[in-house]
Amino acid sequence: MQQIKEKRINHPDLTFTDDGINWYSEALLPTPFSARMKGDKLCETRTHADGVVGKFNIEKKGDLILNDLCNFFYVIEAKMYSKLSTGTKNAKNFNQAARTVACIAQLIYNKQKPVQIDYFKKLAFYVLLPEEQIKNEPTFKEFTDKENIKHTIISRMSLYPLNDNNKKGIFDWLDVNLDNYITKIDIKLITWEDLIENSRDSTLEEFYDKCKHFNKK
Repeated sequence: MQQIKEKRINHPDLTFTDDGINWYSEALLPTPFSARMKGDKLCETRTHADGVVGKFNIEKKGDLILNDLCNFFYVIEAKMYSKLSTGTKNAKNFNQAARTVACIAQLIYNKQKPVQIDYFKKLAFYVLLPEEQIKNEPTFKEFTDKENIKHTIISRMSLYPLNDNNKKGIFDWLDVNLDNYITKIDIKLITWEDLIENSRDSTLEEFYDKCKHFNKK
């Protein structure tokens, strides 16, 4: 991410300007499905994001909040021969891609004056992975399909009682905005090979070869 910031890797989807935009690793993203009470059987914890890029603040415990003027934000999930997870403790069918996309929606909703989704110049979720994994593991394409993500989020919401006062605000927002949000957000699989090809760092390919060698089962 630092090489991308310094323009040593030029990738059309990941490149960002210096106009108040920065990156951070292992930020905590809030979830629409946080605990309503102690022992909530439907809840999940915040999501650790491998990488985030945009206009945001990081609070003391690592929680991320969007800046008031945020119009650029994307999240990266980095993989090396591991899959996107297929569920959470309390929702077995809520996969990692849908969960992250739902967390980004919660970030937008959390703003005191929620911005219009169309205000964003950039809103995205990217999975970085070895090229061969796209061919060998079909769940990467399945889980990052926009329609799949939308229906997975709707299914997750349907587990809650109708008119649950604890979730009314965010669920009402999702009911109104989910279609437009899913249309707006860019969701892609980006290969490490593609990044290396667009890098000016001659040592990166050798390092990547070692990563593949020592991470293969």
